[in-house]
Amino acid sequence: MKVLLPVSGEKGEKEVKETEPVKAEEGQEQEPPRPALPKCFPGSQAVDALHRRWAAEEAMMRRAVPEFSLQKELADPEMRRLMQLPGMRMLDAYRLAHYGDAMRQTARTVEQGVVRFSFSLTNTREEALAAARAVRSLAEE
Repeated sequence: MKVLLPVSGEKGEKEVKETEPVKAEEGQEQEPPRPALPKCFPGSQAVDALHRRWAAEEAMMRRAVPEFSLQKELADPEMRRLMQLPGMRMLDAYRLAHYGDAMRQTARTVEQGVVRFSFSLTNTREEALAAARAVRSLAEE
């Protein structure tokens, strides 16, 4: 693979020079070193702002999920894809990326058994106590 590099000519004109790739061991081609980016390239302010936002969101995430690590999460292709969506917040991306995990946990809970009570003003004290006794007997099994 040949690489085109911009080069200044004798009169300050921009030219493009073709370079041969550097050969790596065992016949593999290796890319030539890339020039350093200028300190202020177009869009750098947006990238810096994005990184500041991610750092703030990561700190908030660690309060809610202490084991959270942005680097670890970005190793997941789904999390990377979600984080690239415009306006996607880290918490929302995390929830979506781990939605399947939450559903599996919910399914395991349902397999064990779920009890739901819905009390209203019309329930009597005796009905509430009967419900409490029923839950106690289920818990003791």
